[in-house]
Amino acid sequence: MGSQLSLIAHTAPSIAISSYIDILDEVHYLSQLNSSRFLKTCKALDPNGEILIKVFIKPADDYSIAEVQKMLLNEAQLLAALPNTLNYSKIVESDRAGYLVRQHLKSSVYDRLSTRPFLETIELKFIAFQLLRALDDVHSRGVCHGDLKLENLLLTSWNWLVLTDFSGSMKPTYLLEDNPGDYSFYFDTSQRRTCYIAPERFDSSKYQKFNNMNSKLTPEMDIFSAGCCIAEIFSEGSCIFNLSQLFRYQNGDYSPVDFLNSHLDDPILREMILGMINLNPHKRSTVKDILQKYRGTFFPEHFYHFYYGYFAELATIDDGLPMVGKTYGTLQLPNLSSNMDKIVQKIYEDLPKICSSLGYPLMKQASCCPKGGNKILKQLTLPGIGTILLQDPALEISSVADESALLLLSLLFHALRGVKAASVKMMCLELITVFSQYVSDSNKLDRVLPFVVSMLFDEHPSVQALAIHVLSQLLGMTKSVNRINDVLFTDYLLPRIKKLIQVAKYNDYVRVALAEELGEIARSATRFNDMAITANDEYGKVMEEVESRKKQKRKLVHGFEQIAVNLLTDSHSSVKIALLSNILPLCSLFGREKTNDVILSHLITYLNDKNASLRIQLVKSLTGIAVLLGPLTLEQYILPLLVQTVTDSEELVVVMVLKSLKTFFSVGLIQKRYYFDVAKIIAALLLHPNTWIRQFTLSLLVELSRKLSKAEVYCLLYPIIKPYFEFDVQLTWDSMLSSCKKPLSRTVYNILCTWSLRSVSSLFWKQVPSKHRDLFGNNSVVFINKDYVTKNYGLASGYKIAKSPIKLADNKEILVTNEDKGWLEKIMTVGLKDTDLWKIAAMRSYAFNVAKMLARKPETITPYNPIIENGSASKKGLSSYTPPRTVIFDVMFLNNATQLNEGQHMIIKHRENSPSSLTTAFHRLALNKSIDLTKSIQLTKAAPTLTSNLDNVYVQLEASKLRPQNIQRSTSSDGDGVPSMFVVKNSYEGNDENIKSFLRSVDVGPAFKHFPEFGHASSARNSLTAASTTRPFSRLKFCFQLTETRSTAITVISAALHDPYVLSGSEDGMVKLWNIPKILAGEIFGSSLSYDAGSSIMDIKPFPEFDLFAVSCKDGTILLLKVNVHESKGTRAFTRLQVVRKYKVKSSTEFVTKLAVVPGDDKPLLVALTNSSEIILLDPRLMSEIRRLKNDPLHGAVLSLSVGHDKSSIILGTFRGVINIWDARFGTLIQSWTFSDGSPITHISLLPALTKREGQTIVIFGGSTKSMFTIWDYVKRQCRLVVTTDETVPSIDEYLATDVMMDHLNKHMDEASCDQVTSMVLEGLNVLVSEARSNSMFCFDSRAKTMIPLTSDYDASAVKYEPLQLTANTTVLVRQRQVSDESGRKAEMTLHNDTINSIAVAWNKTERYYISGDCSGIVNIYK
Repeated sequence: MGSQLSLIAHTAPSIAISSYIDILDEVHYLSQLNSSRFLKTCKALDPNGEILIKVFIKPADDYSIAEVQKMLLNEAQLLAALPNTLNYSKIVESDRAGYLVRQHLKSSVYDRLSTRPFLETIELKFIAFQLLRALDDVHSRGVCHGDLKLENLLLTSWNWLVLTDFSGSMKPTYLLEDNPGDYSFYFDTSQRRTCYIAPERFDSSKYQKFNNMNSKLTPEMDIFSAGCCIAEIFSEGSCIFNLSQLFRYQNGDYSPVDFLNSHLDDPILREMILGMINLNPHKRSTVKDILQKYRGTFFPEHFYHFYYGYFAELATIDDGLPMVGKTYGTLQLPNLSSNMDKIVQKIYEDLPKICSSLGYPLMKQASCCPKGGNKILKQLTLPGIGTILLQDPALEISSVADESALLLLSLLFHALRGVKAASVKMMCLELITVFSQYVSDSNKLDRVLPFVVSMLFDEHPSVQALAIHVLSQLLGMTKSVNRINDVLFTDYLLPRIKKLIQVAKYNDYVRVALAEELGEIARSATRFNDMAITANDEYGKVMEEVESRKKQKRKLVHGFEQIAVNLLTDSHSSVKIALLSNILPLCSLFGREKTNDVILSHLITYLNDKNASLRIQLVKSLTGIAVLLGPLTLEQYILPLLVQTVTDSEELVVVMVLKSLKTFFSVGLIQKRYYFDVAKIIAALLLHPNTWIRQFTLSLLVELSRKLSKAEVYCLLYPIIKPYFEFDVQLTWDSMLSSCKKPLSRTVYNILCTWSLRSVSSLFWKQVPSKHRDLFGNNSVVFINKDYVTKNYGLASGYKIAKSPIKLADNKEILVTNEDKGWLEKIMTVGLKDTDLWKIAAMRSYAFNVAKMLARKPETITPYNPIIENGSASKKGLSSYTPPRTVIFDVMFLNNATQLNEGQHMIIKHRENSPSSLTTAFHRLALNKSIDLTKSIQLTKAAPTLTSNLDNVYVQLEASKLRPQNIQRSTSSDGDGVPSMFVVKNSYEGNDENIKSFLRSVDVGPAFKHFPEFGHASSARNSLTAASTTRPFSRLKFCFQLTETRSTAITVISAALHDPYVLSGSEDGMVKLWNIPKILAGEIFGSSLSYDAGSSIMDIKPFPEFDLFAVSCKDGTILLLKVNVHESKGTRAFTRLQVVRKYKVKSSTEFVTKLAVVPGDDKPLLVALTNSSEIILLDPRLMSEIRRLKNDPLHGAVLSLSVGHDKSSIILGTFRGVINIWDARFGTLIQSWTFSDGSPITHISLLPALTKREGQTIVIFGGSTKSMFTIWDYVKRQCRLVVTTDETVPSIDEYLATDVMMDHLNKHMDEASCDQVTSMVLEGLNVLVSEARSNSMFCFDSRAKTMIPLTSDYDASAVKYEPLQLTANTTVLVRQRQVSDESGRKAEMTLHNDTINSIAVAWNKTERYYISGDCSGIVNIYK
């Protein structure tokens, strides 16, 4: 701007600087930042945010800055694409002044160095690295800065460095050596007297020669200034040169080495700076040389390959910078506050790559879950990684040792304040938790903790809850505390947690989260306090410090006490349950005395709480608390309460009490004098109908016997429990379990409790007045018997005594009245025998106490209502309370939905003048679901009354159900099997938005039978009786052979369950329907219908009562294939096979090998087994995936599949002989076992139990090479029957279920063979199988325990099996050796010359047909 500008410029403006700003459009002046003579700097606002304006006051009206403006704009264009430069976005010239406008950033590097928290070394290095990279980018575009100093290095809140205020076009290149005026005028704007100008720029000759015209800056000048900046950055703000020192350095009278040695410890850094500030510009290192030379030594490697590039990408998200041309919105850094959501989401998605690039170790959590639902501490579930365990990484990893994670954390801290969406804030908190692993403990507390605590008061409850969890995790990861953080809890955390409780007064979710984590926070507080005491020991402590530490501990306990009492007395049971889930650390902090006074005094009141879940959690937590408090508290307070709770009305509470008592006995906390009283109280529970209660009672008695001597067991304990066993037993688990007397049925037990409540004139429930108390302080309940004299109890009158009393097990008798006799007759009509009446007398005391508990009203949960506050309610509030109502849902199918768009929500308005408008638009189904707003969905048969004045009833159309363009095609062609569209209405007439929102969230859909494309339940039904289905098979008569599919293997044959036709599937993808009666009658000689699926058929399964089949193909598709039937005059004609549903497995290499159908109207299920051993659960109504179950690959590939009797368990058989049972409702593995030599299990099928005692049984082919198949009770894991392959009698040890051992599985993996049975089908109690070796077929009758050949022409006695009883529960059929008699043997039928792949049984009224298909494509029909 001219060499003499410093002489002619105004010393002070004649008017206020704000007056100069007012002429700019859409700009509002805020403040003046500095008042240098050259450029006045102001802060202002424009529509895009804060801007900075540098005002140049012209020395004369005719002074022009046009040339400077042109050069600045050209420079801005060159640097516009760089994310680390910030140029002037607009230059304005007026008559009096010139204006340079750019975006305003609040902080420079100079400001940041003096701001807490102070930067760590890794952050300083990254700033220096960014400076060098920015210079490299600028110099590569032919631009030099000219005025590098800390004030011109701007820094964002996430430590991204930006170069600004380029001065090459405005300030002189060379200055006078003997006149500091120009330097002060142009460069010392901050008046700090620092001088980072390269020495060669102080050259009077060049100053006079060029007169600042045609003189250009060189990169070496910027290198010198950059070296000075880096030296100041690492010396905590101390400058390496002032003006006088620079002149002396230029003359050789000053050396910066002394400064560097005194301020910098790193010799590599000193070497780098000295190379940059070399007095000879030609010997200075270039930027590229510096970056290359100090790569991996001073600058970490991850700066080069990850951090800088990744941060630059984040800084330019959404395509970076706009173009030049306007005052606002031009050449500014992207407004990252609006893009922070995208930035956090990107980091969240890239987390696996980030950890891999930086070498951050992630310890993955094993797939197994902890038993009992215990909370796993220090873990986090992340996308693309799974569940990880938070840890203390090894410092040998360079990226961990240098705490490079601070760079990412700084960005996340900035994001946490800028993001708006709750989900993104939660992502941010999770990322902070992960990266906090890799920073020091002091940085966890000083840098991370304050941001997490700030989220405790976020507007979103989900964010608050997660912040509490992250706070707990962060404190748990901290292993050391410095003296500054000694009072972290008392002065910082506890006051904010107390405030949080007040803020979350009406937010149950946040209070539950706090209660759940309070124990872990207390554990950390205890650890911090112990570390502080240890630190005092190391430094040597005096009495004042000891007293101070005691005072600090009292303050800490008092703070936690206030929080704990607040949560212990919370009005919502869920908060108390959460607190109890991890209360032991809190008790440990309080100590024994305080726990007794504060914790236990509140907990004992919970036993009377009406919420059963709270009582269950209380009993669980009392076990640990009792161990902490010791035997005295246990015997005086806790044990009497637990014994009293044995009669709780909630049976799961009783189970937990028994489990807790067993723990106390096993650890020896209870004295022996209490053993027998406990045994007397719990012995009657051996007759309880609840299996868990009986088994835990047995385990408790076994534990008692282990603690007693033999004399005590048989003289004192055994007489108490003897009446409850069939015979004298040893006090072991197996012996007692097998010999327990049959318990009361649930029906009898319920009647007994009802009798206790309703008895009026009863002697059975009459008690003897007694003041006796047992050892636990509870009143003894004693009932009268015949030994008492009637007049002593007022029985001479007022009671009508029945003639026959009840006899007890000890031959005592109980008087009963006629009323009692009536109740006894009710009990006997539901199955109780006369000889078992003593059982109800034994259960009398227990049932009496339980009935009193049942009489109490259940807990009612009242939602928060602003009308009701502080426990008082106005009359208006009470009178406006609306009682619960029933809301009816109505599901209707659409006949024509062309007016609807996919994924829409529609509002249907009912008009009184057009009540039939909906009737014409929709086809109504007779399906109605009602929902009780206080409970759960209910089904009702009554048709709903939908009034015509319902206004704005919300109807939700799910996107998966709305395919208007495919509606007509689905009824006229195979198409894609698109489901029919339907809408859901409800009868709610109120205006409560919460209720409306809830009703919209209820998943209501039509029943399976109401979908029109599935057809109606078939009217042709075979009148099959139980006798006909269980009738044993005899030798089959060959009827017909079909060769239509010759040369193409038949893979599967499936018979309809109600009509005499079968579907076959072949390798060429053809599905064919065979009408058996017409084939045998000679009317047709081949298949009736066929469908080309386009890929090999893997399995076909029928849907009961429908002409519908599920078909799986090798290309990964599952089809629902409907057999269209035309009925006329009692005859049924099959017209075509139509696809009504289609599902495609996502993976291109995956396909379904086995199918199973679970029928049901409301919750039908299609179970699919894939070749990758995954189980896919589908809802066949819409073919939507419900859940995937991943079987353990170590158990081997899954070969067989069956659904249990309860329709909710899935039984799998694997290649390594493992049986896995899954619960389909919850997706959990219930149990796994194997037996014998673990050969592949090729087939599993359910077998109807012959008697109730036999339980739930399955037929298993495989598992042992010594047997053809076995029958198991899969609930008890007991083998019922073994069918051997030879005459060898197997050992019972071979057929005992054993837990899965990996060594055993690996041993037999290569020895497995699975070629004995190729196919099987279950028909009633008959098991039909085909053998691979002889292509013959056999039938096993499970009732008669015999096996006969079906297709051989041997005599009936050709194959004999001798039954042997191995144990009381296990029978073995041993195959007998045959005597060869060629003369008596007839020729064997060879109807199949190839392997039989599939067999099926079809019924025509009472006639039974047997169909088989082989690999050559031949289908045989037998009768």
